[in-house]
Amino acid sequence: MKIKVSENQIRNITKQVLKEYLDKDYMMPLRKYMAMDETDQAWECASRLPWLFIDYINNNIEVLEVVENLIAKEEVPEDILQWDDYEAAENLSRFFKTDLKPFCEDFIQYATRNGDREIPLFCTADFRREVHNEWLVHMTNKDNIPGLYREGFSYGVDIDDLAYTPGIGTTQYKYGAGYDFAFEADDASIAEKSGYGDCAILFQASGIQIYHWGDEQYQVIFYGPSARNLIFLFQDDETNMWYVDSEITGRRLVEFENLELLVKWCISNFPQYHNHLIGRNTQYKKFERNIERRKEQQYKKVSEGLFSKYIDLEVL
Repeated sequence: MKIKVSENQIRNITKQVLKEYLDKDYMMPLRKYMAMDETDQAWECASRLPWLFIDYINNNIEVLEVVENLIAKEEVPEDILQWDDYEAAENLSRFFKTDLKPFCEDFIQYATRNGDREIPLFCTADFRREVHNEWLVHMTNKDNIPGLYREGFSYGVDIDDLAYTPGIGTTQYKYGAGYDFAFEADDASIAEKSGYGDCAILFQASGIQIYHWGDEQYQVIFYGPSARNLIFLFQDDETNMWYVDSEITGRRLVEFENLELLVKWCISNFPQYHNHLIGRNTQYKKFERNIERRKEQQYKKVSEGLFSKYIDLEVL
């Protein structure tokens, strides 16, 4: 049997494929970053915190003996510990795969205790699983809603800053698109009590789930511009009821006593109330505006010359 597929349908399919590519383009590096082995993690800590690495060596007799042995074997310069911290750390950190390998775990823990805001994410969190196009909840404050409504998650942080993220609107978030945090929709009750904001955004995105030791929470990291179907949820200041307004009428669509019930209702009724929940201003167009010209050229390369106005597809 053969069916006819319109050019518009092909275009939508191609965009969906490109969306998945973009998610992988940004999330796969983060996935690999969180999957580093112990020697690579130690090297990363030393590279980001060279002064701390040199301090660790000078305050650990066993490690200092290893370095002195490397000096005796003329594998490193005699005065290496008097070098600039960056240069000394760069030279010595390569030995995490050999002579310093027994100290990898101990140094990572040392960096975690003393590195403050500059430590890598793997010092504060464990990777748990990949998240594929799931409903997520991001908590924020009312002051951030107008910008998020207009542009979506246009601001975030890069991989190096994920261990400490004070929130959208701070200096750390003013440099463009990047990674953001959210909760899984099933954890909406935890999100409500998290203290991260008095409003919520329900949306769909792909990412990775981590367990954050300090917060003792499961969280999802996603690439901001890939978020779609944004639904804005609010809590009434007087009644404390959680509600969502209709994007068509502007009136309150439904309300519940807690965020968890409201999130469940929105997800269950999304097919029927799609236009009321996301409206014209918050649809997938936000993501399209954030696609760089290079990505648009990719789309043209796929579509132009391959599909006519109508194309026969054979159904197997």
